[in-house]
Amino acid sequence: MDNVENEIWRMVPPEEKFELLAQAQSKGVFAALIGIIVFCTLAVSLKMSWLIWTSFLVSPFIFQFASGKEWRRLRPRTLLEYLAARSASRRFAFSIRSKDLAAKMIFKGTLEKVYGQDHIQEAMEAIIANNAESKVWISLFGDAFTMISEKAGGADLKLGHLIDNKLKLYSEAASDKEYSEAKGLIIKITGREGDTSTYKLTSKYPAALMVFEKKLKQIQATSITTSLDSIAQDLAIPAVVSEDEDRFNSLFSF
Repeated sequence: MDNVENEIWRMVPPEEKFELLAQAQSKGVFAALIGIIVFCTLAVSLKMSWLIWTSFLVSPFIFQFASGKEWRRLRPRTLLEYLAARSASRRFAFSIRSKDLAAKMIFKGTLEKVYGQDHIQEAMEAIIANNAESKVWISLFGDAFTMISEKAGGADLKLGHLIDNKLKLYSEAASDKEYSEAKGLIIKITGREGDTSTYKLTSKYPAALMVFEKKLKQIQATSITTSLDSIAQDLAIPAVVSEDEDRFNSLFSF
């Protein structure tokens, strides 16, 4: 159980861990301030000035207790969320014929479908239906990726595809900062009939988004190289020369 817990915890992006730590510490600060206010109120009402100094001495212990209690509440909940997201992502990855179901990374983001000028009506319908953007869990596997959203009946696959030459990925940033929250990824997928679907992926964890981009491109480059090598081996015709042909050629050699 500890191995599974550690494995899931390593998948949580460092940015989200810092966010959880900040929430726990803010809870501790709030509890410490409440403790100081209570002690000061008692000091004034009971006319015991030493309670004021006591409040400052006790406040670090109050902070540590409250922040620790909040951390012990946030960490297990986060682990369960990621465990459920990994389980659902594996199921959808299997449905799109992924052969490597070991998740490389999981993080949260926002997926938006980009409509061209020829699909203005579809874009308006998506805005009216309030499904133009979706909060998704992004999971990267050894040969595929999935983006699922949460709903009442369970998970819903918003986007999933094998990492092959039909997939194109572009980086889009609204500022010069590499880790800007405005950074987005443009994903273009070519269908069987030649039609192209475009999506924009953003996340409040820009470092995780950048790692996702780099890992996906590495997997894609490896996959394409492997496919080309396989095709080259299939097309290669071995030069087999029989003994009779060898003797025949030797008669005309000078």
